[in-house]
Amino acid sequence: MWPCEVDVLIRVGRHWDGGYVIPARVFAQTTVLVGIGIETDWSFEAEFLAMNRAMRLVAVDGSVGALEFLTRAVKSLANVGVRLLRGNRRSARAAWKDCCAASGTLVRFLAFFRTRKRVFVMKMIGREETSTTTRWNALRTNWSASDMLFVKIDVEGAEYQVLDDILADARNIAGIALEVHDLESRGGECEELLRRVSDSFVITHLHGNNCAPLIGSSGLPSVLELTFVNKALLTADEAQSRYRGTLPRDGIDFPNHVAFPDYPLGPLRTLRDRLA
Repeated sequence: MWPCEVDVLIRVGRHWDGGYVIPARVFAQTTVLVGIGIETDWSFEAEFLAMNRAMRLVAVDGSVGALEFLTRAVKSLANVGVRLLRGNRRSARAAWKDCCAASGTLVRFLAFFRTRKRVFVMKMIGREETSTTTRWNALRTNWSASDMLFVKIDVEGAEYQVLDDILADARNIAGIALEVHDLESRGGECEELLRRVSDSFVITHLHGNNCAPLIGSSGLPSVLELTFVNKALLTADEAQSRYRGTLPRDGIDFPNHVAFPDYPLGPLRTLRDRLA
């Protein structure tokens, strides 16, 4: 489990949490970007779309949306009044800042998703289709069989539930940016998940998320960010190569939490090597 050597890697999204390192070659191949999990930061989606203006976006997140951002703004505004009536001006100023932040997020959200080429699905992704969750199979109505996808998956542990469904469409996926969680308790499950991904994809980048703790004395973060590229987009030599530099990479990797240093990652063939 180590990146192969590919040319021209580009950081997409903001410098801190929310950005991923992507091989430049996938942008020309991708016709639909699927962003699963956006919360209040869609800088990755915005910058990825800027690489190919013809690209379409399907964003999926049941925890946010226009109504949710409006509700947050209204509640914060109500708190301003309550705290002023109680004579707590400092607390009222804090509530006003929250109101402005939520209002600003609402405006940015509406502006970003204003075009028909950008679809927002206000549901969580999971194994079942319900009023609040959707399956990968149901999302397929947003693209055709001839489309080539790039999929970003940041779903706080649900990746273990949904990745098999996504991998069924591997032939139509140029690449995947994946955040895997809970390695301290799900290391074996993660190892098996990554093995299935490696049937069709090769790791081109690996980064430790410093918002999560290290696992004991292993030096391995409990959350990892990985970028995969379809083997069809790599030469045989590239697919079999092994990156010989250091991780994180200078200039394109940044700590997820700006207040703490990044996690260095040493040689790693499998998760079992490090967790044993």
